[in-house]
Amino acid sequence: EAFLWDAATGARIAKLDYSENIIVSDQNREACFQPNGERLAKCTVRGPVVYDSETGDKLFELEGHTKAVRSIRFSPDGGWLLTSGEDATVRRWRASTGKLDTVFRNESALYDAQVSPDGRWVAARDAAAILHVWEAETAKKIADIEIQPKPEDSVLFTFSPNGECLLTASLDTATARLWETRTGAQLAELKGPDSEIRTLHFSPDGRRVVLGNIFAPARIYATEICGSPDDLLILAKRKVRRD
Repeated sequence: EAFLWDAATGARIAKLDYSENIIVSDQNREACFQPNGERLAKCTVRGPVVYDSETGDKLFELEGHTKAVRSIRFSPDGGWLLTSGEDATVRRWRASTGKLDTVFRNESALYDAQVSPDGRWVAARDAAAILHVWEAETAKKIADIEIQPKPEDSVLFTFSPNGECLLTASLDTATARLWETRTGAQLAELKGPDSEIRTLHFSPDGRRVVLGNIFAPARIYATEICGSPDDLLILAKRKVRRD
């Protein structure tokens, strides 16, 4: 079971427990709020559910996955919900109605599905630490990003604000990698002290990356290549040799 709390007062609003089986208990795997705060989505062993954030009332369930659902997340604009599961699919749903819109297919189970801030791309990792990328509108797979040397632990990843780049890091190394979203080509390797990475974020303008490590200070890198077109022009002028 899960609980919904008023952040301003600390008062408990509702108990979010939709399981009707009194013998087999439900288990919460993940929960997320819609960016405008109106809805709450919860991923459980029994499937994904969407609630009203004001009252805690259940609005609808997302029905379609044929095996366990492993992640649930709203798109940055709040219009979509993205789920990934052991049935080797990522599914995109209308956040307002719960209607299934698009299915993104793979050959193995998928985890941690995300949509880029501009809505153009969908990405999810598999158990082999390969990051898969699809076009959001066509559901066409455009890249399989295989990180080498192959990590032994899970992979963290995030999109740049403009969606042009992906940043990845595995939990067992101190190195992050920057990739071009549309091709899966590696752009840079961000090396640091010998301490495993646990968090990674782009700055709002995409020109910086911060990496959080265990037993080491956070690291900040310049990533103008993932910034705006103006940033890229400036970077290109720096690189071009003028005689």
